[in-house]
Amino acid sequence: MKRYHWTGVIGLLIVIVFLLATALKLSNPTSESVHINVATIVTYSLWICFGIFLIVNYFKERELEEKGVIIPVPELSSIEDKEQLKIKRNRILGYVMIVEIISSVSSFILNDYLAGLTLINILVTFDLIINIIFVFVVVEIFRHKDVSKLLKYTVIIYTVGAVILGSLRSDWILIVSQILFGGYFIFALSAPLNRKNHRIAHKIILPAIIIIMVALGTYEAGRIMGMWKNQNKLDKEFANANTDAGTAYTAFIQSQNPNLVEIERIRDAMNRRNERLENLAVATIELREEYNKQSKSEQQQLALKNITIILSLIDLNRKQGNVLIEFMDYCEGIDLQNISEEEGTIIGGYMTGIESLNSEIRDTALKLDLKK
Repeated sequence: MKRYHWTGVIGLLIVIVFLLATALKLSNPTSESVHINVATIVTYSLWICFGIFLIVNYFKERELEEKGVIIPVPELSSIEDKEQLKIKRNRILGYVMIVEIISSVSSFILNDYLAGLTLINILVTFDLIINIIFVFVVVEIFRHKDVSKLLKYTVIIYTVGAVILGSLRSDWILIVSQILFGGYFIFALSAPLNRKNHRIAHKIILPAIIIIMVALGTYEAGRIMGMWKNQNKLDKEFANANTDAGTAYTAFIQSQNPNLVEIERIRDAMNRRNERLENLAVATIELREEYNKQSKSEQQQLALKNITIILSLIDLNRKQGNVLIEFMDYCEGIDLQNISEEEGTIIGGYMTGIESLNSEIRDTALKLDLKK
């Protein structure tokens, strides 16, 4: 298969994959948030446009071939050779920038610019400005204009800025990825134009960086998945402890002769429940911190939505636990075998409050998006 044929094949695959993804998204939105769905559709549409662009390039190359236009192989290290290498280099860099731009679009749409001068806002705004310059550079590259100097200086500023902001946010993956891609661009643009450097830049360094980034992404996804597994384990431990506390509480309120032993049993169950609840809270907050380090995306936004709901559930369970402990403290101070009308009213108020919180917990849990 000729080299330019791969352009058509890759373009066709991109169009097919993202047309199917768009159809699935439109038929089954994964979120109630219009903002998130719009960001996803826009990103998918840009990928489709990129695929069409590759297909158009394929047909242009094919048309030249059918017309018998043959580009002669220039003499090694000649002016013509360097000019051809420059055109190839710029085209490859243009494709890389297009992928980077499209990959960043959802974060530009989803970012909360009204939140003020937060680190994430500064980073996204900085990224947006650089990507606007990249768009200009890409257009000029495919118009066969020489924008090498502008691109090199932009990449240097981008790399330095991203490393500084990544350090402030403790985002080591951003730091590593930016250094790798910045190094690739700077080498490709600064190294003498010859076939050896061309091969090193685009057939060794670029594939190696892609492999490293895929490995880092897989590692990060696995780490996040491990954190979710730990959070789910703690959630089950809390659920079991909560069931034990609920059983003890139910036995107490249904008892014909409630006594201090039953109250102490509830206290012990509640202590275990609250300990597991706080462990769950810590794990959930750690997850939120990890997701907050990521660029805005559909998956990140849905995960943060679920985490916010989980933290609301934790807060409601805390409130319910406090009401139940207060209820037990009150029961401990009265004669449970001889309850007055006033004491009965107070006890009824505690029981109503606990049941009301139960209903609120159930309603809140229904808001969880299990497709996280």
